Amino acid sequence: QGARMVRLQSPNLGAPSGNAARVWNVPGLVPAESAVRLTVDLRGDLDGLTEWADVVLNGAPGRRIFEATGNDCPAVPDRAVIDLSRSEFNALLGADGVLSVRIECPASVDGSECKANGLTEIALVYVGIEASGDCNGNGRLDVCETADGTSPDCNSNEKPDSCDIADGTSPDCNGNGVPDSCEVIADASIDCNGNGIPDSCDLAAGGAAVDCDVSGRLDSCELLENPALDCNGNGRIDSCDISSGSSADIDANGRPDDCQVLDVPAGFPSIQDAIDAIPAGEMRIVRVQPGTYGPIDFKGKAARVISQDGPASTLICAGAGHFRSVVTAASGEPELALLEGFTVCGGRTGTQVPMMAGAWVGGGMLMSGTSMTVRGCVFDNNESVLGAGMYVTGSAGRVQSTTFRQCRAAAYGGGAYLAESSTVLSDCAFVECSAQAAGGGAHVFKGGASLEGCVFGNN
Repeated sequence: QGARMVRLQSPNLGAPSGNAARVWNVPGLVPAESAVRLTVDLRGDLDGLTEWADVVLNGAPGRRIFEATGNDCPAVPDRAVIDLSRSEFNALLGADGVLSVRIECPASVDGSECKANGLTEIALVYVGIEASGDCNGNGRLDVCETADGTSPDCNSNEKPDSCDIADGTSPDCNGNGVPDSCEVIADASIDCNGNGIPDSCDLAAGGAAVDCDVSGRLDSCELLENPALDCNGNGRIDSCDISSGSSADIDANGRPDDCQVLDVPAGFPSIQDAIDAIPAGEMRIVRVQPGTYGPIDFKGKAARVISQDGPASTLICAGAGHFRSVVTAASGEPELALLEGFTVCGGRTGTQVPMMAGAWVGGGMLMSGTSMTVRGCVFDNNESVLGAGMYVTGSAGRVQSTTFRQCRAAAYGGGAYLAESSTVLSDCAFVECSAQAAGGGAHVFKGGASLEGCVFGNN
């Protein structure tokens, strides 16, 4: 895999001589992966104390051989072995791949002494690195640097990860120097959808990969692990539905309102059953299909009782023998509480005020100490002593776009009686209502109740 065994032998360069250096120039050499062995064989005039040879490699300081150890024209040439480390050799070799070996001798070495038998031969042996075996060009054989751990090879292909990334063999989408496939194998949690790509890269690429809640994880994976995060089953995390405005969260509890719906009669046979099922301190939307339903009491709940088709087809009416208000909100209902889109009818007495004989109030609806809202309703044909259509006391809610008609009070406030309240009535209509004492349409007693844009006719 890119390794080359280099075995080179020079020709006989002639006898060593003090008059002229013997030079072997070797071009085209590749860097070494192994140690390098240089063998020098000489036959010449080397037996004197002042006779030796210096081996000079690419101009570097020479290495002296045969100083006082050589022979004079021996039958077997004198041999010197020079071992170079891989790094030494590669530093000498340089970028041009040329090695110049010079054998230099002092003037005392007579190059003619051995006559025609003079000899200078040089051998070079090492394991070299072809360009194909050094993908990152660092002068190491890829298979060797991956084997000794110098360069990571997470996919065990005997090629540094950096090269796999550089040539596109292994993508590195997040640019951290580790192939994506290896990251995923090492930590499966970073690839929750199992597509072999770190989730962070899926998110960076966009497209179908979404992290709407900026958790650093794919929404699809979060929902797979915890389906409760998508209460309405639309494939999006609830908090994202809310933040984008596609789902309301009127009670700011982090759940879309459409996940807090109680259906009547599909889920609960009556409106009161649905209200009773609401946990204390929580809001629910009671969604009511057309029909006629019995009286209800909000019981202090944050119930948003809403008809699907409006007051013409959805009625809350008193039956025979009912001696209370048709609708009661007298337990501190919060601002979130709502009655919307109903006809409230048939109230004949209202609710008796404790400790006050004959004080029957709110034939259609009693609002006492509440902050709730009534919207888009019709209070029709209700009777009581005070506030035949609606009796409001000590409250601060709103009554909006609501009609009071044919409601009859034995004393005050045929349509509505507002006592010591700051309730605001806006865009309401009072028609054909009557009272024996005062306020055929409406009667306001103390407090700061206000009427805005309301219409009174034929009371």
